[in-house]
Amino acid sequence: MSEFLSPEWIAEASQVLAGLQPVDAVDVTVRYEISSTPHGKVLLQAVVADGRVVSLTSGTTDAAEVTVSCSYDLAVDLVVGRRDAHGEYMTGGLKVEGAHAVWMLSLDPLRRAALPALASLA
Repeated sequence: MSEFLSPEWIAEASQVLAGLQPVDAVDVTVRYEISSTPHGKVLLQAVVADGRVVSLTSGTTDAAEVTVSCSYDLAVDLVVGRRDAHGEYMTGGLKVEGAHAVWMLSLDPLRRAALPALASLA
């Protein structure tokens, strides 16, 4: 098993996410900024097309409609199900900039499917 957020983990996560069933017809690019990881600050880009994650890569893009930022510890807790994204957003642990409604509402069904799938990699 690869270390969470390592390049190997990102490649494995990309395959897992690509295999999920599409949910809702949403198209968005999301930039994730995870601080204080064993790899330093990790920047990820997730491209969602027609409700399916078609790409998860290291790095960023200027075309991201939404940016989500959190600490490494919170990212781990979200992936393994110890914490909830909505609750963490409300308390300020999870920062969402840009298209808030798209990330919080439109992507919620996809996130609820993706997190348990990713938990098997964490």
